[in-house]
Amino acid sequence: MSTTSRPEGVEAYTVAWIAPLVQDRAAGESMFDEEHDEPEDFEQNASDINAYSWGGMGKHNVVMASLPSAEYGTNAAATVAQALRSSLPHIRMGLLVGTGAGIPGERCGPDNKPELRRHIQLGDVAVSLPESGTGGVVQFDLVAIKESDGSVVVEQRGWLNSSPQAVRTALTALRAKHERMGVTFESIIEGALTRYGNMTKTYCHPELNEPPEARRPDIYHMRDGTRIMREPRKNPSIHYGVVASSNKLVKSARARDGIMDELEGIDPICIEMEAAGLMNSFPCLVVRGICNYADEHKNDDWQKYAAMVAAAYAKDYLQSVSARLVTKGLKIEVLLKQVDAHVERVEAATTYLEDGQRSKEVEAKLDWVSPYDYLAEQHTKFTQAQPGTGE
Repeated sequence: MSTTSRPEGVEAYTVAWIAPLVQDRAAGESMFDEEHDEPEDFEQNASDINAYSWGGMGKHNVVMASLPSAEYGTNAAATVAQALRSSLPHIRMGLLVGTGAGIPGERCGPDNKPELRRHIQLGDVAVSLPESGTGGVVQFDLVAIKESDGSVVVEQRGWLNSSPQAVRTALTALRAKHERMGVTFESIIEGALTRYGNMTKTYCHPELNEPPEARRPDIYHMRDGTRIMREPRKNPSIHYGVVASSNKLVKSARARDGIMDELEGIDPICIEMEAAGLMNSFPCLVVRGICNYADEHKNDDWQKYAAMVAAAYAKDYLQSVSARLVTKGLKIEVLLKQVDAHVERVEAATTYLEDGQRSKEVEAKLDWVSPYDYLAEQHTKFTQAQPGTGE
């Protein structure tokens, strides 16, 4: 990779890449085709404490930020995004790229034996996609717990944006490319590891360099304690769907599956800890390399490779995006204003419907007290009244 002078002006940087953790940022920066100096006209807001990296990936100029060391979760992610917006309001596209826990899901197989519903494995990639009435990300710890007919009911609260339409349109193009040609970003990983030899041992596939007798299985814990052992996947697969997000670090199969049960009608493919803090202030595409299953076997063995796979997918994605279309896209500030206006309209419509429903409930109660229609009788008397009566 070469280090070159910066493009002319900070507004040349149209893509913001948030890499939450150290390994996520190292993997992300290894994707730069060239590194840039900080733009001379960049004015960092006084409240913005982010440390930025600047570089080029293909035809795109990218600025990269991460969470402060030892901080994680939706609140820390929201702080980073808001600070970035304050200094770089012209950004057109956002990416959140890091690692997460894969959720294959369970079902009863032949002879009532539990089996996995999806073939999600360590080293795969999960990408957010609107589904099941969500925008592609759901915050699973933002709920209301109430009682209904003697049963405890858990209801999802809050509403999270989806990624912008232009982001999802480019995603369709990349998915079509992968359908035709298969996953195409292994060469991107090889190129990064060649450029940065220091990363070769720690960011490569953790099992493929081991002799067959020393390779450890890919272990998934079912909720009933059963362990499913699979051979590690040599080449990553990509999975699209809902990403579940919260401030909870989940390391128990029972707790994980209890969360999935509460998300009635929503079937996440991944759990992570930052996306929910971004979607309403920094709508973006969420890309997560799978490094564990949020169960008792959670460890760091796959974390750096998963970060590298996620970064490679994100770079492959950017290569499918027209730089011209990104430049013509809406600035993040303008996009959010449009989203806020839409939310206000939805809230107004919801209030109208709720008021109408309450009126119907009141009428039903009055009918139960007395079926006589006093309103109709009053209308009749008014129409029969002689002019001047009652004045």
